[in-house]
Amino acid sequence: MKKILLLLMVVFSTTSFNRTIEREVEIYRTTDDFFNDKSETVIAVIKAMSPDHIAVRKLIDKNTKKKIKKMGVLWGLKYKGEKYFHLFHSDDHLSSFIFVKLTSYEKPYPYVIVEPDSHPVLSQLSGSYGGVLTNVVVKEANKWNKNWTDSLGNKNKIVLIDLEDRRGKWNGKEDQFAKANWLRRKKYRELNPTISDTTKIKETPFEEVIRFLDQLNESN
Repeated sequence: MKKILLLLMVVFSTTSFNRTIEREVEIYRTTDDFFNDKSETVIAVIKAMSPDHIAVRKLIDKNTKKKIKKMGVLWGLKYKGEKYFHLFHSDDHLSSFIFVKLTSYEKPYPYVIVEPDSHPVLSQLSGSYGGVLTNVVVKEANKWNKNWTDSLGNKNKIVLIDLEDRRGKWNGKEDQFAKANWLRRKKYRELNPTISDTTKIKETPFEEVIRFLDQLNESN
């Protein structure tokens, strides 16, 4: 029954178009471009979207009306005032031309909150298809310490962008693209060394983790 409900949620929360639609968006080629708000306005040919993501088929130059080449590595985009992160730059969710809306894009640790069954795109990409995990490995994924339980007992996840973890080259410059992955307990311990006990980290409420990330971003 749970699988059926999740499938229905995916169907109704994600709009796939019989024909692609074209929308004007702003693109950010690198991480620094994103945070310095250095954007270019282009036409995105969109094949699907939901409140949390945009799936793009190609990008078109506004003036020449030609397809823009070498854009598969771009870091993010903005649409209707909302900023999105390109999942190409996530080891956990590797997927080209799928962009997810950021919950917070404050530096140095922007993040996406993934509530239970509320983000079908990330669920799919870290599930049975579309990502770097196989069916067998996914069954073990819940043991990888990526769930954070909230005050209601719900298990939430957080996709964390680490602006210090950069790779890739653009225009001859190294380390142009920050990476994003699930926030696991090991990473949280690195960020919050005041909690050294494994049991305490495991019992840390989701709300406390989000509060800590927000405070960490505010202090930088």
